[in-house]
Parts: sequence; C-alpha cells; structure tokens
Amino acid sequence: MTYPMLVNWIDVKIVNKDRVVFIDRLAKDSYTLDLIPLQLSLAFVFYQSVLLTVLMIISPFVIVGTVPIFKKTQNIWMFLIVSVTVIPVNSYMICAIFSLGSLEDYNLFNKILYGAMLYCVFFSVEEILFGVITRLIWRNQYKINL
Repeated sequence: MTYPMLVNWIDVKIVNKDRVVFIDRLAKDSYTLDLIPLQLSLAFVFYQSVLLTVLMIISPFVIVGTVPIFKKTQNIWMFLIVSVTVIPVNSYMICAIFSLGSLEDYNLFNKILYGAMLYCVFFSVEEILFGVITRLIWRNQYKINL
C-alpha cells in the first residue's frame, strides 16, 4: 500500500567504508519507515551498542511524529510499531536470562512456559511505557473505537 504524500519526503546518505552511496526516496512506502526501528532493534541484538539502544527507543517517536498520515492517531501507530520492534530485543533478553544458569533444574516444558511468561511481561511493560509517553507528547488524539 503506497501513500503518495510520503514519496520523496526524505533523502538519506549512507557511508559504506570507502564509497558513499546515496539512497533517494527511502520513504517511498510507509512500510519502509516502519521497518527502521525494527532494523535498529536487530542491529542492537548483534552489536549491543548503547547508541543503538538510544536510537531504537527514539526512532518510533520520530517516525510517528513526522509521518503525516499518522497525525492524531499516534497512539495506535506507536503500539503497532513498538509491538514489532521489540520482538528481537525481548528474545535477546530472554536468552540472556536463560544463559545466567538459574533455570538449569527445570525441564524444557517449564523453560518454554517461563520464556513465554517473560516475553509477555516485557512486552506489556514496554507497550505501557511507550503508550504513556506517546500520550504525554501528543495529547490531542482521535477516539479509537475497537
């Protein structure tokens, strides 16, 4: 699904070692913008950088605040973007918790249930925090009837 108002709204310059590559119309489609936080999240899992953590947290707010079609519906868009973005980070955190060795006495079934429970807890806390911050930033929202 394309949105004509998003075409040509941003130009990005990417430096790749010795050569410089220009990418025009990065935001040709809205799904391109929605994938930026997910890409930062995946990069965090591989590199564990503090800068990537900060960018991963800030990027959904920047995207939701700048895309014209998200106006007055920032809460629902933030929920959708964050729900996809946190999958790699939550999986990484659960694997890190399991690698601490505190669950060695449990069988596989209990570990799977414990991992699912941890994922739900992390997901819920992140969604609540991002939702509250979004509502504090953008107070004037359309009413959403579900």
